[in-house]
Formats: sequence, C-alpha cells, structure tokens
Amino acid sequence: MRVKIVFGYDGEKFNGFQILPNKRTIQGELEKALTKLLNEEIKIVASGRTDAGVSAIYQVAHFDTTSTIIATNISYSVNKILPKDIRVFSSKKVSDNFHARFSAKEKTYRYLFYEGEHLNPYFERTMLWVKGKLDLEKMKTASKYLIGKHDFSAFSTKDEEVKNHVRTIKSIEINKNEAVFSIKITGNAFLYNMVRIIIGTLIDVGTNKIPIDEVKTILLSKKRSMAGKLVSPKPLCLIDVKY
Repeated sequence: MRVKIVFGYDGEKFNGFQILPNKRTIQGELEKALTKLLNEEIKIVASGRTDAGVSAIYQVAHFDTTSTIIATNISYSVNKILPKDIRVFSSKKVSDNFHARFSAKEKTYRYLFYEGEHLNPYFERTMLWVKGKLDLEKMKTASKYLIGKHDFSAFSTKDEEVKNHVRTIKSIEINKNEAVFSIKITGNAFLYNMVRIIIGTLIDVGTNKIPIDEVKTILLSKKRSMAGKLVSPKPLCLIDVKY
C-alpha cells in the first residue's frame, strides 16, 4: 500500500532534508525509523527538499510498504522511534497515483525577522536580525514584480541538475507586528535557495540598498550577482503544501 504522512521538524541540527552519507538528515531519520517499525526497507518521497537549518511545520511525503499495519497507526508508532526534533502528525493510506512531489499544487514558506539597533537574544534562535529600520511599504511594492510566472535564475544558487528555471509565485504576503516582520511566499515550486534570495533582496529594498524598480531589472537579468544576499536558513519554515 501507499502511505501519505504529514510531518514537521526543527531543522537546526540537520544537514537538510535529502539523505547524505554520514550526515544527519530528515529523510535519513524518517527512513531509518520507518524501516525499523515496518521491518522492511522504506524509501520516502517528499513534497520537496529543504536546506540545512530550514524547519517545517507541514511537510508531506509518501512511501510504499507491504506491511499489514493499519496506516493511521503508523504516525503514533513511528513517533516512539523518531528523535524529538521530528514528528509525524498523521498517516493514511492513499491511492497509488498519489505522489508527494508531483501531485503538489503549491507550497508556502514563511520567513521571520526583526528590526532594531541591537540584537535581541530572545529572537536570535528563530529570527534574522536586521539592524536599523525597514520600509514595509517599499518591500510590499517591490514584491509585486515577483508575482506570476517568471524565469527566477537571478534568485537561485546554481544547480546543475535543474534546466528549467521558470516558476510561478502565487502570492507574497509581508506583515509587521511591532518590530517583527513575517514574509509568506506561496508558489508552485521553488529553485535551490530561491526563497532565501528573494527574502534577502526584499530586505535590501526595505533598507534602501536596492531601489524598488531594480527588482524588476534583477528578475529580467537572470543574473544571480544582481540579486540580494542569501539570508540565514534558520528563520525559514515550510508551513503548508496543497494538493
């Protein structure tokens, strides 16, 4: 049978999602725990890979098993084996046609950061510190240039395996609560480091390092060197996957 699982993780102590030799990864820990539980080798397919340090509160994967275990019981049983920084929230039997990656319609990431003259130790674990003041309205205006279907080569770290750099961003929501900013980006799929480079570019707009209209120029240039910096992965979290 094919099983769909929804799970979350704190990415701080992982070397990313994808399994790597002699490295602690989310995929590696999940496959190890499921293999032990089901007494057969299990390979999972996720909705997408997250970078080292990136967390998730709603990630999806599927796997196939010959076990006769009730699918809905898997989440309870595997959590007894998994380390505490990964938790499976639900598990259920799905059609063999379901594919965690290719069936996904859109994904949403959230990034948190705060402004101020001094670093705040309370925020340091989960947010990026931006020294000084940010212009929220400039960031919102600049983000509109990125909505829609575009070639996002300028907002991606080079990945030899990827030939098509066209992606669709459905929405970018930027909100502020006192000194804390939240950016949510929803798209059909994302290139390597794409979200973190977009965030870095919008922060540069907010601190007046990049003019608003320059974002359109950066997008059309397809040149990574023109976009903003690659920001820290620790405030980034995958918060939703829709099918």
